[in-house]
Amino acid sequence: MSTFAVSSGKWYAEAKFISTSGSACIIGVVGINTRANEDPGIQATGYMYNQNGNKKNNNSSSSYGDTYAANDIIGIALDLDNNKIYFSKNGTFQNSGDPAAGSNPAFTVTAPSSTPTGVYFFCHADEQSTNKISWNYGAPPFAISSGNRDSNGHGNFEYAVPSGYFSLNSKNLAEFG
Repeated sequence: MSTFAVSSGKWYAEAKFISTSGSACIIGVVGINTRANEDPGIQATGYMYNQNGNKKNNNSSSSYGDTYAANDIIGIALDLDNNKIYFSKNGTFQNSGDPAAGSNPAFTVTAPSSTPTGVYFFCHADEQSTNKISWNYGAPPFAISSGNRDSNGHGNFEYAVPSGYFSLNSKNLAEFG
């Protein structure tokens, strides 16, 4: 789980698959502290996108987008002003989602104030413990070929940050979170 949690505002992060073997990895957000290797998608406040291209919430999966594998980058646009979440694969938002316009979200999320913790954490889980993920909240730990910043000029992302969304850092949290 991310070390920063958010209760309002619009946030963007990227998760890169470094290696994969199996299909038990999920990426998204959760509004409760989960145990290591626990599937956050079983939670009522867990909103996930898995390797098989399905979305999952409250232990219910449904078809959603493209599958993903090694070297793919999954973008997460979390809009807590309107309680929506969007997922992209390599810069393309899935299921015709448009976070800047607020259309076709993967999920309408529970308001943060109604979650057990009052906040959302970015997270991933791997039931098989064989996949490796590297997170980018604006300071990429992996090499990127482009340099996209948020509207405040913060962050360094592989893909364009949706208009009005911000990287997860202390300066942006102080202003928007």
